[in-house]
Amino acid sequence: MTTTALVWLVVGLLSLVAVLAVLIALIRHLFVLGRAAGRFQDEVGPLTREIGELADSASDRSRRLPGTRGPVPEPRRQYDGPHEGLPPRIADPERHPAPHRERRARC
Repeated sequence: MTTTALVWLVVGLLSLVAVLAVLIALIRHLFVLGRAAGRFQDEVGPLTREIGELADSASDRSRRLPGTRGPVPEPRRQYDGPHEGLPPRIADPERHPAPHRERRARC
């Protein structure tokens, strides 16, 4: 076996060991993460159930109240002309001149 082949063999074996070590660490961390997620679910689960029950009882109570008409609709936007939705500078150039126009006017 030549020296070059021996060096490549050692480098390959060391790389294999390094990759296996990283793979083992990754699998170990997956188990740790799974246990942490289970503990989190055990601690938060009762709270989320309680919040859901309170939300259900509140919605039932609001439906039984007299004089309620259902959900409140969103307010309608007023039509402000053909430039609706544009920034003020573009919508009304007389009231909001562009900065370059102001500079030219001063010259």
